[in-house]
Amino acid sequence: MSSIPTAPGNVGFPQAYGQNQQYQHVQQFNQFAQPPAAAPYNAGPNYPANSFPFPSATTSHEPVKPSVPSQIPNGASKYPVNQVPNYAAAPPAFPAAPTGFPQQQPVFSPATHLGLNGHSAPTPPIPPPVLVNNFSSQFLLKIMFQPPSNPVNSPAASSQPPIPSAFASARPAPFPAARASPAPATASYQQQMAPRPNAPSGYQPPQQPGYPPAPQQPGYTPQPQSSGYPQQHQQQYGQSQVPQPQMQNLNQQFDQMKLGGAIGPQTQMSGYRNDIIDLIAERNIQQMGFEDIVVQIPQSVAEPNAHVDPNIFRSTLVQVPQTEELLKKSRLPFAITLHPFRDVKNLNIIQCANIVRCRYCRTYINPYVYLPDHRHWKCNLCNRNNDLPDDFCWDPTTKAFGDPRNRPEIQNATVEFIAPSEYMLRPPQPAVYVFVIDISAAAIQSGYLHTLSEQLLINLDQMPGDERAQICFIAVDQCLHFFSFSSNKRYPNEMIVDDIDDAFVPSVTSLLVPMKKYKDTIRSFIKQLPEFYSQVSPTSNGNCLGSALKLAQTMIQEIGGRISIFQVSLPNLGLGALKSREESTEGGQNLGPATDFYKALSLECTSFQICLDLFMFNTQYADLATLCKFSKVAKFSTGCVYHFPNYSYRNDIHQVKRFERTLTRYLTRKLGFEAVLRIRTSRGLALTGFYGNFFVRSPDLLALANVNPDSALAAQVTIEEKLAQYVCFQSALLYTSSKGDRRIRVHTMCLPTTGDLLQLYNNFDLKATVSYLAKIGVERSMTGSALADSREALVNAVVDSIGAYQKAVSRGSGMLVPRCGHLRLFPSYVLAMLKHPAFSSVRGIRLDERAGAMLMMRSSPLEQILSDIYPRLYRLNELATMPEDQLPSPLPLSFEHISRGGVYLMITGTIAFVYVAASADPGFLVNVFGTSIYNDIDEYSLLERDNDLSRRVHSFFKQVTQFRFYLGPMITIKEHSPLRDVFVRRLVDDRSESTHSYVEFLQHLKREISGN
Repeated sequence: MSSIPTAPGNVGFPQAYGQNQQYQHVQQFNQFAQPPAAAPYNAGPNYPANSFPFPSATTSHEPVKPSVPSQIPNGASKYPVNQVPNYAAAPPAFPAAPTGFPQQQPVFSPATHLGLNGHSAPTPPIPPPVLVNNFSSQFLLKIMFQPPSNPVNSPAASSQPPIPSAFASARPAPFPAARASPAPATASYQQQMAPRPNAPSGYQPPQQPGYPPAPQQPGYTPQPQSSGYPQQHQQQYGQSQVPQPQMQNLNQQFDQMKLGGAIGPQTQMSGYRNDIIDLIAERNIQQMGFEDIVVQIPQSVAEPNAHVDPNIFRSTLVQVPQTEELLKKSRLPFAITLHPFRDVKNLNIIQCANIVRCRYCRTYINPYVYLPDHRHWKCNLCNRNNDLPDDFCWDPTTKAFGDPRNRPEIQNATVEFIAPSEYMLRPPQPAVYVFVIDISAAAIQSGYLHTLSEQLLINLDQMPGDERAQICFIAVDQCLHFFSFSSNKRYPNEMIVDDIDDAFVPSVTSLLVPMKKYKDTIRSFIKQLPEFYSQVSPTSNGNCLGSALKLAQTMIQEIGGRISIFQVSLPNLGLGALKSREESTEGGQNLGPATDFYKALSLECTSFQICLDLFMFNTQYADLATLCKFSKVAKFSTGCVYHFPNYSYRNDIHQVKRFERTLTRYLTRKLGFEAVLRIRTSRGLALTGFYGNFFVRSPDLLALANVNPDSALAAQVTIEEKLAQYVCFQSALLYTSSKGDRRIRVHTMCLPTTGDLLQLYNNFDLKATVSYLAKIGVERSMTGSALADSREALVNAVVDSIGAYQKAVSRGSGMLVPRCGHLRLFPSYVLAMLKHPAFSSVRGIRLDERAGAMLMMRSSPLEQILSDIYPRLYRLNELATMPEDQLPSPLPLSFEHISRGGVYLMITGTIAFVYVAASADPGFLVNVFGTSIYNDIDEYSLLERDNDLSRRVHSFFKQVTQFRFYLGPMITIKEHSPLRDVFVRRLVDDRSESTHSYVEFLQHLKREISGN
């Protein structure tokens, strides 16, 4: 394998590079690069012509046996689908016209065009009535047949310059400086929404057959549509004097012009439509919820009720734009996030001799294929016909042929196949574990060996592997310490190599030994490990980690496996020796590596299927940025980095407990070896950039030396041609399990497409977007770009998306966002990202702390990233008065919502805080903390007690922290506790010394949008 990585080079965030500095462009965020092309003048909006894009396949004429209910276990989908609301009718848009003027048939102007959001577009002020006494009915018809001007596709709209892209070109960093807003040149949004004058009393517009008047409905109640033109506009123009036969012809013409569609009312609320909210006027945006957007699956697929878990596979756009021009116009990022090896309950494992795949594009059969009969299927990625094997419909339980739709591959979007022998290039490798342990003076003083020894003894038998599993230990200080195990000795022999510049493996057979055979000797050694190295020795003043890793690679390169590194001090001797670079803590210029030794080592380990994981316990500067370029060691070898700053076994109980929990999860979690991951897409889509820890072999193939259930990745998606009505993504992970069999885990995601610009904003997924932006920002910052460029790109992403939306709905005076979707939460999460240690510009953040935060974001799944960026805050004492079936709602992260009589729970990425105010209810304190005296409460006094309230508090805590292994124990904080500042800093909506509050950030965004 080549030693040169094929991962994308300088891609994404082009503004990170100077005007004269070139970079390798791989179409990263290229949807923001060029202005959209003008659509034809008379082009109407694109609406789905059919429910699914795949044409019918040839139907077999052979007789098919009647289907028999299958007893194959199928996982039921827990995600609702295709729920159509029962819409009510809406009031007419305008009052009746005065009777003192002759009636004129209105002309369809751009402002009265059918809105792209399923609602009517804003209506401009109505001009004075015109006398039309001598107009003939033919002239009325001519006016009525005039085609409407599309505000999106008209030449006037397309001639306007596009909003500057957040990623195509950089502007001088405006944040947080303010700039005066220019005066608007056009009428305000409120003026455009001005209604017509009220009709005189007694006026009754003529009633037309087939168009009954709509009842008055308060609030936001979209209406069902009849055939032809929308009912709202039918009522609006119901005063026409055109005879009834001509009106029927008009309706047919409107049908041909494709002006129908589901639209909602355009009622006014504070000057805006009630499907739009103003972020500046809305005080608590979090109360609207953050629920996942339901994906509408076509009914013509094999199983429309199958949904992939959004925590596994997710897109930043739940509805995909049909063209690249529409994506550019929306200024929204288009990417996917994938958690390929996530722990799945009730996973369907299939073992069969013949795995059904498309013979053209090699897609695995899935719920979104088209099944015309029991003998054929049409691929949902390449749209080509395939034959079903004869045994695919065979039900082994009933011993009869059944319906192929009952197969688990069709019933579930996530399945796992046990692969046959043709999927193996060599015999499956055993589980191999190498532990590289720091025994320098700093490591001995930290006391981490006590926790490591304890947890290894507890979890040794639960580590993945079969009878072939092997283990090895290497200790590191100024020398290399190897341990030779023997079955007839209680303790291993220690072999010391002091020539670290030209080190060698002292033994061939006794260093890497089977775990089952030497279990007793291994246990005795682990138990005595803290005592062996409890005193500082003459060789404890240095660390030669690079030499140890080189020899560890040599020992297992014929097999592959996992190297676990436990490091406290800076490696300053031997291969890969480093020097302190702590002098600069600003700007992020030291986030790149100081040496390429660890990058070259990681590439070699990847080719030998070796993964490297790092546990860092530094109390002083250890150059974590270089150790994990050695961030490249973790990146290319699919490793993980766990940072425990200022670790002390005796003085920091929180870090000790967190290390215990993390190490237990690390040792016992499921593990896959020698894995490859391929992501396939529908025709017209392409993946142009990957972000995470892996090695890129080809544009759609990733190499993963080890795969674990706690790592995720993101990928940039581009549109190369016009898309069909639905698109699909499929990931296939081929790996060797710890038991020695080859398996394939397949995830398939189906998304609808749209030609409606406003539908993109209504289906904007913030969870996937935040995860994607965090990963791409970290990637740019750790490969040489300035931290300020990543910060500016985050701000510009919000400016571009909200600015483009306001332009699409007609610019208003506030910060307008759709009520549907997640765009309303985008500013608050970006502000939280700017205050996170990974991207914060605050002075005093240590380089190791920043690098640790960045490395966490690069490989973590979206749940961990979201909780670390924007914590969840709950008021616990509400549980004392709430019914059993209710739970506290999340609060905004502002001290404004912290009262003197409350008890609050904050869940962050790695810490859980319980903040107890000084005037909290004594009865609540007695039940939960065991005392009514405020000063008697300590940091770890929140224990489960024998009363209903305490059990309910702990049950709620378990519910909101489920599956979060990375969380440490709950820490109780009082008003005068030293940790109060840590709690207050996580209230990201408040202003700090050098950062905006949420309200100030909105004002800054408003000025930036107005400046465009």
